[in-house]
Amino acid sequence: MPNPNVVTEAKHAKDRGKPMVILTHKIEALPFDWKVQRTIAYENTPSELSFLREALTENLEAIRERLETQQRSSFSTTAVQPASASDSSR
Repeated sequence: MPNPNVVTEAKHAKDRGKPMVILTHKIEALPFDWKVQRTIAYENTPSELSFLREALTENLEAIRERLETQQRSSFSTTAVQPASASDSSR
């Protein structure tokens, strides 16, 4: 079972729609609802730590790209209307 502080922080992140990457030694030890999240399982060996670095880099880049795409699409669909002369007289 994960540390209670980690569970609290993960819940706050999930509630706010923040992306998460869960790192674990054993996927089987995760709560059932965490297993559907982006998860990287690794062992504490030099080759596994190299794998972890690569997997974490790929996951974080994918998250960054998704967030940048969301920002671009929200900027392109949100137009700011200038105030008209009639609006300023109110």
